[in-house]
Amino acid sequence: MKPITLNAFDFQNAGAICCATAIRLGGALDVMTRSTHLGNAYSRVDCGVQAVLAWHQDEEVCLDDTVSEGFAASWHLSTAFPRDHFAFPFFQSGGKAVAFAFMTSRETDPEEQLRGALHAATEAAESWPGSNREGSTLEILNFEEECQRESLIKVQEFGIGALRDLAISQASVYRRAAESLHIR
Repeated sequence: MKPITLNAFDFQNAGAICCATAIRLGGALDVMTRSTHLGNAYSRVDCGVQAVLAWHQDEEVCLDDTVSEGFAASWHLSTAFPRDHFAFPFFQSGGKAVAFAFMTSRETDPEEQLRGALHAATEAAESWPGSNREGSTLEILNFEEECQRESLIKVQEFGIGALRDLAISQASVYRRAAESLHIR
């Protein structure tokens, strides 16, 4: 198989991959948010990302309100998540990947957005707080790298329609890993 280059993806495909990346990391980000005084605030972020993904899939979606609410919730969480929480580095990098997903709702450089989202996701995996707990950093990093490869291949072979289910499935792995940290 020939290597996949990020400039091979157009605006729509790159944007969808960015959204799938945010949905995937969202499995852990949601658990981490719920573990703090912030409760279920991440659900608004997820709704916004899901709307952007639907838009990239040519579904009729009114982006303005949903994306604005999601982006605002993401911004709020990035400033309100406790800096002394042991999962903060993961949360911060994961939040960057989410921001790239939101940016794809505007005409931007698709390669730059995709490269940024995937880099932020890798940074998040590298800072996984489980190095001394179940779900080691290396396991999460290997999982993230495989998820990225699988997402890029899925889009090339099957189009962006295959991404939502894949991202939700991958998010459940992140969710279980975060739950295994017994974050309180």
